[in-house]
Amino acid sequence: RGFFEADHDDHVIVSCDWSGVELVEIGEFSGDPEFIKAFGQIPHEDLHGGAAADILSVDVPGLTETSFKALKDFTSADDYRDHFGQEMTNYGRLFTNLKGQELKVGDAYKYWRTEVGKGANFNYWYSGFLGTIGDRMGWHVDKTGDATKRYRERFAVAEEWRVNLIEEGKRKGYVQLPDNHRRLRCEATPRW
Repeated sequence: RGFFEADHDDHVIVSCDWSGVELVEIGEFSGDPEFIKAFGQIPHEDLHGGAAADILSVDVPGLTETSFKALKDFTSADDYRDHFGQEMTNYGRLFTNLKGQELKVGDAYKYWRTEVGKGANFNYWYSGFLGTIGDRMGWHVDKTGDATKRYRERFAVAEEWRVNLIEEGKRKGYVQLPDNHRRLRCEATPRW
């Protein structure tokens, strides 16, 4: 990361980081407890790790959020396997990246949290399916559907809000924004 230097020594440049505002808004509008748990305080807690664990459990049966986050606490894959090996199968998948290259145990959590968890959190809410994640993982549509189901279960309240908003748009031909403006979506209605 870089920074901008002010023109004068007694000036400071301040920049707001709005990179996650879409997810904060989903949490605010839906009232989903997982989003509130993550964004209900400053600094924000991690929303992506749990999502990654749920999705990766399609490839690594028995993987939980706790065992996934524990990857950060181990220095060797053997120690991790000795500790969690009886609880899950195919745990070697955690140590192989999307290109088929070996991941160091210290890098595995951060890698999957970003590639799968963060990717899913920003991908799902625009499409309603984890197609991009499934493609990157090399999954058949059925496996991607299973991952999507697990993702929806984690964020059940937000999912209900999303589906209800879509239905409202179909019924009315518009959705009403928080500032009371209406966003017309005639093509979403049966009249179209």
